[in-house]
Amino acid sequence: MIDSKLAKIIEGKKVLFITPSDIDYIRNRQEIDILEQVAYKLDVIAPRSASGVKPTGIKQILTTGLKIIATNINRYDVIFIGGIPQLIMPLVKIRFPRAVLIIDFFISIYDTLVCDRKILSPANPLCLILKKLDRNALAGADHVIVDTFEHAAYFSGMFGVDRSKMTVVYLEADRRLYSPRIVERPHELRSKFIVFFFGAMNPLQGADVILDAARTLENHPNIVFILIGPYEKIKGFEQYRQLTNVRFPARWIPQEEIADYIAMSDVCLAGHFNAAVTKASRVIPGKAYSYLAMNRPVIFGENPANRELFPIAEKNVHFVKMSNPQALADKILALACALRRS
Repeated sequence: MIDSKLAKIIEGKKVLFITPSDIDYIRNRQEIDILEQVAYKLDVIAPRSASGVKPTGIKQILTTGLKIIATNINRYDVIFIGGIPQLIMPLVKIRFPRAVLIIDFFISIYDTLVCDRKILSPANPLCLILKKLDRNALAGADHVIVDTFEHAAYFSGMFGVDRSKMTVVYLEADRRLYSPRIVERPHELRSKFIVFFFGAMNPLQGADVILDAARTLENHPNIVFILIGPYEKIKGFEQYRQLTNVRFPARWIPQEEIADYIAMSDVCLAGHFNAAVTKASRVIPGKAYSYLAMNRPVIFGENPANRELFPIAEKNVHFVKMSNPQALADKILALACALRRS
């Protein structure tokens, strides 16, 4: 569903969507779909990876910048920046000074590097630069898209952005890729209860919590965990490498293959499970929308953002206390037992 405030801004306009992140990233796909519905004309500048959605890198940023420079500045009424707008916004402002500027502020660079991944200490002088990047992006935009009301409140308090120019647009699954289907399992997994998770293995996702739960359930040989993503980033990964009930089939794979794994799974883990990262309680995991679109049972971390969409547990929606591997293990075991009885 298109938000009326957003529709009014872009309806009948010539729009350029720009992002330095992969075009197949769920948020980019959703926003392109929204723009296609109401814009008079839409062009897109975005990188694409043939081997699956990957994090934004220097090559994508530079390529995107060169395309922005080569674009005719008079062809567009509205510029919509997705992905990480802070990285390209200064160039966009120079190239398109008269266009209405909309940004998706899904990611705060300061919050990600300092509070989430803890790459920098809050006392590091570089943090002032990161905060300024975030603040300037929010101040320079005519309209700001955020993903939850929890995030809107946080950005307003942290960066002083006017709440009236923020619109909450929840993620949606790309149903061209994610829809209910039956997928034949590999022979060795046909009798197993499959628990599935995929992600970038960032701290807020709590992959270590998932693996601690797997270790608790190692004496249940019928339960198998499948994790896809850059597993070497998981905190303390070496201690989990030898778990007999965990599979790490790939670091990155195309979304079509992700959909196949979801289809063959008995329960999918959304999270976020790390209570120590405050951002984990402000963001609804994007993967959850894909899981639910494929009609799979999903386990969420108990937090305010997830409760925005799911105020009460419902079919296929389950909650566990964050940072609690035992609670996660108990919920998985209960679902496995219920399936066995049915």
